[in-house]
Amino acid sequence: MLIIPAIVSDLILNKSIVIRGSNILKAERSMIISGAIIGSMFYVIGYPMLPITFAEPLSYTFHSMSDILTNFLRTLPLVLLFTTVPGVAMGISGAIISTKIIKVPHAENIFLDNALSKVKNNEQ
Repeated sequence: MLIIPAIVSDLILNKSIVIRGSNILKAERSMIISGAIIGSMFYVIGYPMLPITFAEPLSYTFHSMSDILTNFLRTLPLVLLFTTVPGVAMGISGAIISTKIIKVPHAENIFLDNALSKVKNNEQ
């Protein structure tokens, strides 16, 4: 079930650039939507590690993994209520920061660079 949000956000990110052209505004919008989807799911994605990490400081002991599952199912609605909005904010900011750090060439730029290099090679 966790692969579905990843696939949806990947399709949003890639299809909006490929199908609608390489408009920077549309690319940023698709990046923000994809970051929001992945960020909103951070609690569900990282759940098994979260209770194990905070079990000792909160004086809660788990005897088996089935204890973690029952705790997860019992607390999921309330925790999602509190973590979705900060998760969306962190997902969007992470997407923006990562695209500033990692420069990914757009498909149009690659096509133009290849076309220009072919023209230059033909001239020589």
